[in-house]
Amino acid sequence: MKYYTKFLVNTQIEEFINKLNFKKIQLSSEIEPTGKNFHDIDCNGFTSYTFRQEKPKENSLQSKLLIIETEKDEFAEDFLSVLIASCYMISPELFLNNLFNELYELNDNYYNKDYIDTIKPNFNYFNDLKKALEITQYCFEKEELVYALEKFKLSRTIYSLDIHSANPKYGDLFEKEFINRSSHTEQAFAIISAFSVIEELGLEIRSSNANPRFIDNISGEWNPKVLNEIKKRLLDANISDEDNIDWIFRGNESEIEKVLKPYFGVDSIWCEYKNVRDKTLTFPEAIHNASYLRNFIASHKFNKLTKFINPYDVLNVQNLARQLFLKKIGFWKI
Repeated sequence: MKYYTKFLVNTQIEEFINKLNFKKIQLSSEIEPTGKNFHDIDCNGFTSYTFRQEKPKENSLQSKLLIIETEKDEFAEDFLSVLIASCYMISPELFLNNLFNELYELNDNYYNKDYIDTIKPNFNYFNDLKKALEITQYCFEKEELVYALEKFKLSRTIYSLDIHSANPKYGDLFEKEFINRSSHTEQAFAIISAFSVIEELGLEIRSSNANPRFIDNISGEWNPKVLNEIKKRLLDANISDEDNIDWIFRGNESEIEKVLKPYFGVDSIWCEYKNVRDKTLTFPEAIHNASYLRNFIASHKFNKLTKFINPYDVLNVQNLARQLFLKKIGFWKI
């Protein structure tokens, strides 16, 4: 069986997918059937026309669609889901799932103009499709990485903030308390899903009553045994002591921030902007912050602090999960 996706493919991607090998999956491409989508001959740009009758510009080629060939539709659906999750990892923008999460059987109706006009498929380009396919190929047979991808996609689908909204030049854009209880629930479960990515990677902090995380919770003095153990796992995941990550704190101190102990970090280099109190953390410190949000604010029965979760809290945990994942598989610098 062949299925066509909503991913438009240019000449470079077409050449690339012909070299890929997946178990139970064969990728190919077919000229897209609407006749409205074209890309530059050098593959640096694309144009979509509203009507077939519009004349494409010179030096352009009609684009193709990514085709999935497999024995069962479940295999095709699984592959497409992992590919979309890989897209989220590369470019965690909004609504990727809505743009690409559909499959159509490639049958005799594929080039039937009346049929295509009836279903009105909306095909789209994803600028980093080659990188997404590379991540998919790397992860597809590694179950823990696939589950990490799927959990990240789920987190971004449940609740997502446009990452540009976190630009320090915009300062603080959000209230410290949301009235809408559906927002409390969505944000909490987005944090839970994002933190579960970290667990799939095996990069959670492992401590217990018998082996506590800190010698002093107020000063943040780590238990050396716990700290050295997470540092070793991070190093195995291509993350050194010199690597760090920024954690977003904006506006006045939130109710959650008041109880966050220990309080780690030094001021980020862009803290001169108004209402920006972001902190640069080590990765163990950031993982601790994320686990605190998951364990004491988002999980289990909601408490009086759950309503104070804000979009920056969600983005912090999602960004941490994303960096850990891409660093572990060697794609962060790419």
